[in-house]
Amino acid sequence: MANIAFIGKEHILYTLRYFGTQFFYAATAQDAEARLHSLIDDPTGDWGIIYIEECLAEPFLDRIIALNQRFLPVISLFPSTSEKKGLSGMILNNLVRKVTGVELRFEE
Repeated sequence: MANIAFIGKEHILYTLRYFGTQFFYAATAQDAEARLHSLIDDPTGDWGIIYIEECLAEPFLDRIIALNQRFLPVISLFPSTSEKKGLSGMILNNLVRKVTGVELRFEE
């Protein structure tokens, strides 16, 4: 079974461990990118989905989009409680479009 990882700076996400996921703290975008690559390169990790807090992922978003051309792991974003930039919706839309050919519409 594939594992699920969260990379972020929100300490509240530690509670996700109770649901069988792993949380990896990253203070900066560089920390998040380094952790992402260590998870992808981990031969024993078997990561199926890696979520990254969008405020950390923004500087290397092009790299994330390129990595999502692979089958696994799927890399997605989640909004932080302090900053919401809409990047997570864009990544989700790209994944859905790739799989189904359907464009999602987000309305506020």
